[in-house]
Parts: sequence; structure tokens; C-alpha cells
Amino acid sequence: MVEVSIPQGTKLRTGRAAPTSAGIVGLILKTFTPDKLFKTVWRTGRVVRKGFKFVKYGRKYLDEIGLALEKGLKADVDGSIIRISKNGDEVARVTNNVLTFKYTGFGGDIVTVPNKTTTVIGKWENQIENIWNAGLAKQGSNKGGMNILGDLPNGTVDEKWEFNRAWLDDAIFRKDIIRLTADPVQTSNILYLNPQNLNFNNFSQVADYMTSFGTGSPLFDNLGFFGKEVHTLISSGYQYNSLTKQFFKP
Repeated sequence: MVEVSIPQGTKLRTGRAAPTSAGIVGLILKTFTPDKLFKTVWRTGRVVRKGFKFVKYGRKYLDEIGLALEKGLKADVDGSIIRISKNGDEVARVTNNVLTFKYTGFGGDIVTVPNKTTTVIGKWENQIENIWNAGLAKQGSNKGGMNILGDLPNGTVDEKWEFNRAWLDDAIFRKDIIRLTADPVQTSNILYLNPQNLNFNNFSQVADYMTSFGTGSPLFDNLGFFGKEVHTLISSGYQYNSLTKQFFKP
């Protein structure tokens, strides 16, 4: 156990989340101007209570919340809801220890599921990149949270894909929820080049195309990383739900 000192001599005894919770309390202090802190927070002990609320309502996401705050985002407790915002706009919220990331792209908000990792795949630029940079996801197993491949090592395209494939294989082995942030029916999302002007009207056509060749085919080489991920999931027996924007295994 780690003993964490917080204002007014109150001490909060916590376990492995102690450094993060202490950091959050410290960062809460920074969100107030000195006069407001002195008048409304320090004397009444609201910082202490807010620290407790962060642990109570967002204990599964203390690391993510702490990282988001370090990256310039703000977090506040509204009843039993922890709101995370940037420049006044809500980025995410934690309600009953369930994280909802505000996503305006394909599929809308990303809602995690307790005791399951939600693996997010799609296009990197201005999609997954933005989610990763918010600091609210991890790379790898993350029960109740998001798993994003945000740290891809340097190397050739083939080497990068092998790393990507291993990451996705881990998600398949764990039976993660696979959430898409890009439309797999759009050829520009899944193909690197499209000299034949291929066009798909629905995902069934995409699946038929993907199952027509293997990983050793030039057609596979012409898939972008997201296209390769879709191909891998289909080859692994996954089906796509166009309503939830998720891959699932029957």
C-alpha cells in the first residue's frame, strides 16, 4: 500500500493506482486560479472530495485520465460523471467506469465494454491518430478501455505489417471487440492503389473480394494497413456488423 498526502492533512490510502491518483489531485489543483482555489476549494476541502470521486468513478482509467491531463486536456466531476474536455469541448466521459470517447467520424462515439478490450482499427491520419493523441487509449490488452496501435516501430512496409499483424492477432486471441473508425466499403480506405477503379456497394462485396486471394497475392500487397486488417479478420472467421461498426466472430 502507498500513502498519499493530500490537502488539509487528509491522507488517502490506495494501492497500485496511488501515483496516478495523486497526480490527478495535483492536476486538479492546477485547474483553479489561486484566488478561486483559496476561496472555494482549499478551505472547503472540495479538492479532497474531487480526488476521491476521480478514484471512485474512474478508477479503471486513472492512467488514461492522468495522461490526458498532462497533454493539456481538462477533467471535471459532474455528479457521477467524469468529463474530459479540450478547449471547452467534451472529448470523452467516464460513467459508471465505462469510457465513452466522443468520435464524430465513422460510427460515432466509441463506447467501451467492461471486462473486454475494445480494439480500434481504421485510418491513422485524423482518425485513430486523434484518439491516440488524446491519451485515452493503450496499446495492448486494456479491459474496459481502448486498444490502439499507436506506436509502430520503424522498418520496411513488410516489417511494419508483421508488427501490425501480431498486434491484431493478440486482439483476435483475446476475443476483443473490434471497432472500426473508417468505412471498409470505401475503396480509398482499404486499397493502396485502385487502377481497376473497383467499387463496392456493400460489405458482402468487400468480403467476396477479400476471400478471392491470399496473403501471398499481389492483391494483398496492394491493400493498405487497414485493408490488410480487414482481410485478416475475414480470414479469421470474423463477420462485420454494419450497424455497430464492429467485427464479431459468430
